[in-house]
Amino acid sequence: HSSNNREFKVYLLDREHNYKNGICAYCGEKEPLISGDWKPVPLSANENSEHLAYRIENGVLVFHDFGDPSAKDYGKLPDYTNGKDDQTDFDITEWYKEKSKITKVVFDETISYIGSYILTNMDLISEIRIENPKAEVVKNSVLFSTTARKTPLSIFASSTIKTVDYWIRGNGNRKISAAIENPTFYFTDLEHLVPELD
Repeated sequence: HSSNNREFKVYLLDREHNYKNGICAYCGEKEPLISGDWKPVPLSANENSEHLAYRIENGVLVFHDFGDPSAKDYGKLPDYTNGKDDQTDFDITEWYKEKSKITKVVFDETISYIGSYILTNMDLISEIRIENPKAEVVKNSVLFSTTARKTPLSIFASSTIKTVDYWIRGNGNRKISAAIENPTFYFTDLEHLVPELD
């Protein structure tokens, strides 16, 4: 009888999950919300989000929330730190490690909160798009080491986004380059002012 149980367990392990209503009919495991090319956003060095995701493709970094829109934390990217806590420092993120490949960032319509140090020292970024007109963008969400930065920056967002002063800035200890001191804003709800860009 015990050998039959062992064979049955091996049989289950060898089978692919059969999800129905978000639960595997074979093992009871919950179906992951994030799959394919998407990767989970790290909340800390030891914990990943189950619903906030990102992907990097052809130089474009995209953020998306696959979770329940009624959930309290839906659309809220984490606040990272800058050298204060190894567990939550911005450099735990894969997109920081891949910064040499990223020139454009999109926070899609599911993202409602863009936390501190989400984009730090990613000096090749030339375009940021914020697609949710109600998004809140907090202080230091975009921070550049401007000694290395020479790329002009265009920011596309609704004129209605909630911002805090200096949500995008250069490092205060260094000379701020013109590219960061004067980023070009395009308000997407004022279409006649938005140029066509690739």
